[in-house]
Amino acid sequence: MLGISAYHYQHQIQSLKSQLEQSDLNTLIKSNEILQLKDRLSNEQQKLLSLNSNLMTNTSGHSLDMSLTSHIHGPTIETFLPHLKRKPQALIPSIKLGKNKLGATIVIGIPTVKRSKESYLVKTLRSLFNSMSEEEKEITIVVVFIAETNMKFIKDTSKLLTEEFDQHINSGLLEIIAPAADYYPDLTNLPLTLGDSIQRVRWRTKQNLDYSYLMMYTMNKGVYYVQYYFTVIVAYELEDDVISVPGCVTKMKNFAMKFHSQQWFVLLFSQLGFIGKMFRTRDLVYMINYMLMFHKDQPCDWLLDHILYSKVCSVDKSMRHCSAQKQRLSKRFRPSLFQHIGKHSSLAGKVQPLKDKSFRMTGNLFVPHNNPPAKIKTTIKHHQRYSIESAYAGTKMFWGIKPIKGDFINFQFLSPVELTSISISSGNSEHPGDILNNAEVHLLQDGKEAKTDNFINVGKFNHGNFHYVFVKNNKLGKISAVKINVLQNSTSWIIFRELGLLLPRARFKVNFPTFDEIID
Repeated sequence: MLGISAYHYQHQIQSLKSQLEQSDLNTLIKSNEILQLKDRLSNEQQKLLSLNSNLMTNTSGHSLDMSLTSHIHGPTIETFLPHLKRKPQALIPSIKLGKNKLGATIVIGIPTVKRSKESYLVKTLRSLFNSMSEEEKEITIVVVFIAETNMKFIKDTSKLLTEEFDQHINSGLLEIIAPAADYYPDLTNLPLTLGDSIQRVRWRTKQNLDYSYLMMYTMNKGVYYVQYYFTVIVAYELEDDVISVPGCVTKMKNFAMKFHSQQWFVLLFSQLGFIGKMFRTRDLVYMINYMLMFHKDQPCDWLLDHILYSKVCSVDKSMRHCSAQKQRLSKRFRPSLFQHIGKHSSLAGKVQPLKDKSFRMTGNLFVPHNNPPAKIKTTIKHHQRYSIESAYAGTKMFWGIKPIKGDFINFQFLSPVELTSISISSGNSEHPGDILNNAEVHLLQDGKEAKTDNFINVGKFNHGNFHYVFVKNNKLGKISAVKINVLQNSTSWIIFRELGLLLPRARFKVNFPTFDEIID
């Protein structure tokens, strides 16, 4: 009885704790909404004061001071970007798609730019959305910022995202924006700093302006803002091919709530560059102003470090003391929730292989099966040692290099077999976009000659997967071959995380390979 009572009280305590945390979060959301209303009220008051001042000037012949605004002038975005004085419409997005949702707990910003090689945007979004539960989607807004001025590219990218993620746009989860062409200043005559080339200086300068625009757009949309994008790390260039851990939104929210009553400026959910950096939206104004002030001088992750230094470091104290003080304002979550998996940088000609070593992806990257002995032929080339033979044998996933129309994989059984099911799943949590679509599966019955006309079509891959169950006493009888035919050129590589041609009473192996065994 004592044990049961203790469990009951523990359950009540946990329930009350959860309610208290939710109450604190609701308070933060309401506080943020109040701040938004105050901003709007202040803007309307300024308009009214300006109107009254103009009226006084017109009626009495001279201006009557209605406020101190005629004597005191604070810095504005035009202070740091003077060209905007001549172009007041430059801060209005050239395109804006979405429901303009407000009151979110977490707002995630994803800038994307045109690349000379493969774009990772769809893969990145797919990984993010797949990692989120329905509850997480309700409290989140994802803003994709197409950081280009070429309208054809902007429209093409918007169309691609609309076709791929129409459901998330309609629900308010996803918004798409792009800047006006006049937002960017002249980037051809920049001062060379840090010993960088003009190409690199131009690249990181524009990146600072991109981040600033995205933060300005999102700062009134929620309580917390997360930068879901890479920037420069010392001498490396990174880009936006990022994957995330399932449940990352809840993990970030809970970690932020843990410190909601403490002083902090940034929470770190990845140790690489500027990815996975969370700010309170009310603190974004400091980051925005700092990046605008020094947008031509240093990369933004260095500027973030300088902000922390300015806040807590003293010139008469040691660097060790400074580092300890900065850690109070930048709290680190382990293991990392985000990983970089791309190789092509948005800075032309650069390839970068950096990985966050503390990242851990949950879930199986490969599910092995006991498959019947077979001779395998394929026209799809494989990457390194990730061959179709290894996947069929249950030792490693299959990783094929961009199949084209007419490619095939043929499994010719050494002896005809009576299959119970076929289970093929493509893509995995590390590479969710490496899936096989536009492909069919054909069977060859025992006793039939291996001619194209003799194969029976039993279905197509659907969203990267193919599952087929043989009914008991089916008319197909024993099968002598299974063939996969590719119908169209693939835009990506393919991974088979599961390849099972299952026999009666076939069992899964219980000793699943580890991450290190699969990716070695």
